[in-house]
Amino acid sequence: SKQLWLLGIIGALFYLPSSVIGDVWGQPYLQSAYHLSKDNAANLMGIFFLSWAVAGPLIGAYSDKVKKRKTIITNSLIILFIALSIVILLPNIFSMQIPYLILVSLFIIIGAATSSHPLIFALAKESFSEKHSGIIIATTNMLIMLGGLIFQPLIGVILDFTHGAKVSNIHLYNNHDFSIAFAIIPLSLILSLFLMNHVSKSQISMQKNKESFIEKTKKALELTLTES
Repeated sequence: SKQLWLLGIIGALFYLPSSVIGDVWGQPYLQSAYHLSKDNAANLMGIFFLSWAVAGPLIGAYSDKVKKRKTIITNSLIILFIALSIVILLPNIFSMQIPYLILVSLFIIIGAATSSHPLIFALAKESFSEKHSGIIIATTNMLIMLGGLIFQPLIGVILDFTHGAKVSNIHLYNNHDFSIAFAIIPLSLILSLFLMNHVSKSQISMQKNKESFIEKTKKALELTLTES
């Protein structure tokens, strides 16, 4: 199904900041680009995941209430793109350093925006018949994990290709190396936003719109009959 492939690819691209920055390269990048201590860089990664953990259930509950998974995912991608672009581009392209407290705020925002990622599973499940929910969720998860399998080593290959120094057979990466490798992240989010335009609304969202239309029609008819 086109819908399933789209959601799987979007999920893989959406998960890229977490798998690349959160899991592997975030701490060394922050130490190199912002000259942070190992402890301060690690604290920012902790803040990122803590923000995700706190915001995730709240965003999930809100999406259950409004039934607009696609809109929430799209808005989260936009916020994530802006925040990550600031963190990645300012020190590497504009040679600007962001104060630590602002970095804390940015990683809170990044974590909160990324926490809407599980809505991809909900949107996939609601786009198909309930009897196929198991295979739909499993296939979506497979495609998302393939993204990590591809992009984590790809970032490493790019860093090794562009590295500026090597000491005792260990690569030392600088801002220039990270700026080239991390360019994949904002590009992946732009591609995700483009693909979201081709994703259909879930059945539950369409059902809510249908019920809302019917309810409004009934109220209009009742009002007309009352005035008559």
